[in-house]
Amino acid sequence: MHLPWLILLSDPEGLQLSAAAPSLAAPALNKLLDVAHSHGVLPACISNLSSALAGNSAELIARGGKEVIESITTSRRTHLRAAMALSLLLRRQGDNLMKALSAKSIPAFILKGAHFADRLYNPPSLRTFTDVDIMAPRDALAEVSTVLEALGYRRLRGVTMKHDSDYGQQAWEPDGWPGGVVEIHWNLVNSPKLRQNISCSFYDLHFDKAEGSFRAVPSPAHLLLIAAVHAATSHSYDRLIQLYDIRQICLGKAGELDTAYLAEILGQSGYRASVMIGLNLCWRVLKSEECLDLASRLKLIIPIPLKALVTPSMLQREPNKIDTLRRKILREVLKRI
Repeated sequence: MHLPWLILLSDPEGLQLSAAAPSLAAPALNKLLDVAHSHGVLPACISNLSSALAGNSAELIARGGKEVIESITTSRRTHLRAAMALSLLLRRQGDNLMKALSAKSIPAFILKGAHFADRLYNPPSLRTFTDVDIMAPRDALAEVSTVLEALGYRRLRGVTMKHDSDYGQQAWEPDGWPGGVVEIHWNLVNSPKLRQNISCSFYDLHFDKAEGSFRAVPSPAHLLLIAAVHAATSHSYDRLIQLYDIRQICLGKAGELDTAYLAEILGQSGYRASVMIGLNLCWRVLKSEECLDLASRLKLIIPIPLKALVTPSMLQREPNKIDTLRRKILREVLKRI
């Protein structure tokens, strides 16, 4: 994986070529865009490649310059349009669900997905998503289920989950009609074992205001917790889009971060390791000064024994023993810090 080029091309804030690596051959650029798709950053890559064409800097990126980039981006736009169409479908699906929950006075909010896209990215189409995530209180799950069933959804049972009844989410799908999977979360941490040290439920979050008539909006500080805790506990920080979510929050895209309040939250919970790893990984991978500064102000310095774990290699997922061991170590860190 050409990580330097992937970082340069996937930045949602635009293309900066001053520190560019040697230009890519067409096969390498094609492979890089495959990786970008798996990391959720293909829209930003296509946008930045289009900007390179408009700015006459194609030769700096690809050998063969304009013709190569035009050919490759044209072939990718079909997949990109499909991803954007799915996101639009899921956005409407999520809005309809939120309206139905609001009509029954059930507290809930859209988790990640369209919510992150709207608050952190300009335009929101730079962040596509593949399902609908909604967070609600655990004691409201029965009411949520009633609403979903009335709207034509059926519950997906977690046949591979050892702790299905105590798992932090439920999955639902449309029963015989087009639509995406809906995941209802009552805790950001799905695993019961991890929740012994780190737990974040609906009532643990703080909401600044109401958006529209039915959507709750977590504060920027809790938006950072959502991004970091979910990325760490559910995905072990294996996708680049998770780092960009955190970086965008630290840039103030969702509003000013209350550092003092954030420090207070981290001091009273098991969130500390998730945020520490996320901020430091953003510095190591994205070279984000904002994330490094926040980590410093929060005194979230990576202990020396963990520095070998928190490296860009966390993003280079391969089905091998080293990757499996890295994931196990990360889970143990989350259980103990």
